[in-house]
Amino acid sequence: MERISLDSSLHRAGASQRSQELVTSRSHWKPVALVILLGVVARIATVILFGGFDHPVLWEYHELALNLLRHHEYRVEQLGTTYWIMGPPLYSFLSAGVYGLTGESVRALLAVQLILSSLTPGLVYYLGLWLGGRRLGLMSGAFTALHPGLVYYVNNLHSLNIDVPLLWGSLLACYLWVRRQSLRWAVITGLLVGLTLLARSTILVFLATAPLWAWLGRLPLKRFLAQWLLIMFISGLVVLPWVVRNRAVSGRWIFIQKTGEVFWRGNNPNATGTSFTVSGTRMIDALPPQTRAHLLTLTEMEQEDWFREQARTFVWAHPWRFLQITGRKLFYFVWFAPQWGMRYSPTATALYKGTYPLLLLGALGGFLWVGRFGSPEQRLLTVIVLLFYGSLAVAHAFFYVEGRHRWPVEPLMLTYAWLALTKGWLWFGRHNRMLGKPHLGAKEG
Repeated sequence: MERISLDSSLHRAGASQRSQELVTSRSHWKPVALVILLGVVARIATVILFGGFDHPVLWEYHELALNLLRHHEYRVEQLGTTYWIMGPPLYSFLSAGVYGLTGESVRALLAVQLILSSLTPGLVYYLGLWLGGRRLGLMSGAFTALHPGLVYYVNNLHSLNIDVPLLWGSLLACYLWVRRQSLRWAVITGLLVGLTLLARSTILVFLATAPLWAWLGRLPLKRFLAQWLLIMFISGLVVLPWVVRNRAVSGRWIFIQKTGEVFWRGNNPNATGTSFTVSGTRMIDALPPQTRAHLLTLTEMEQEDWFREQARTFVWAHPWRFLQITGRKLFYFVWFAPQWGMRYSPTATALYKGTYPLLLLGALGGFLWVGRFGSPEQRLLTVIVLLFYGSLAVAHAFFYVEGRHRWPVEPLMLTYAWLALTKGWLWFGRHNRMLGKPHLGAKEG
């Protein structure tokens, strides 16, 4: 893999000043506010259309939040027993806080997550800005504001609505830290990554690739690694209270969440790579009746051990099939699983499947353009972006993949697709002028 020489761009005073202006300049506040507002309007319209304010889709986070508020206990009834450790906790605590302030108003929580979800287009604007200028930032931010999956999911009281802006905030913070190599940005990145871990723990896989950024970018290794370790330390401090709490309620050191069931879901004799069997049955419901009845008699930690043992037995007994399923899940992250769309209407599924290949092709074109013609700064940003995409894909490939798992990275695909489109349009215009042909839209004399 070719290394990127950044000595002449990243460490000059001019580049440092330009990097500062890319974030703090007031000239960017208006376009950022514009794409955020567009996201808010699109989400309000979708919630009204699908009746989200009156009948939102409730997930386990709702019960967790109510138990936090009413009983001061983070617990939920699951598989015939009480789960004291259930998924990353941030969204449930946010929900409990909103419920506590508004008399358990589901509408209030929907409004809060609607606003938080709409921050994503504003963050995506900066990726477009750094890659190709304000126009690209506006286009990528605007189309992210209208992303059908992210917009529709506001009708669900689900962690995805805060996961995506947190993942994007961590991604951009990591890039700014790499660009500036400052202690201040290392601290900011550590705090933000720690917060993101409490919502989507897969960000840890991305952060683990940081030494590769330093090697590819030819950055001062000693200073980089010292600050990277500081980021890891600060992130660890943020999540430490939750880890200690998990130890207190389970007697085990559990980082953020249990992984036994989600690992088993993607690695068992019926595994397809998704949450569903080939026939469309939920994986847990496909268990034989006697096995399921036995599972329901176990405690939370006994169930965790059971799922881990079943998955481990499958992997050791069928290593080649395990590798095949893992590869299939990587493919599903990039493309489609046969079960994709089971949760959505046939029309929406058909439209998405029809447009996604264009998005994928355009993103590939944008990546290739940066690799061939991009500046060192653009290429470093793209390396970090690709590692962000790849780390999420790999993390899910070891567990299971659903359509919504790819939505956090689709805004970056939109950005690179628009980059390819704009560069292709410019090339087409120059090519026509060289041949003496009028460009589209030009007046003939």
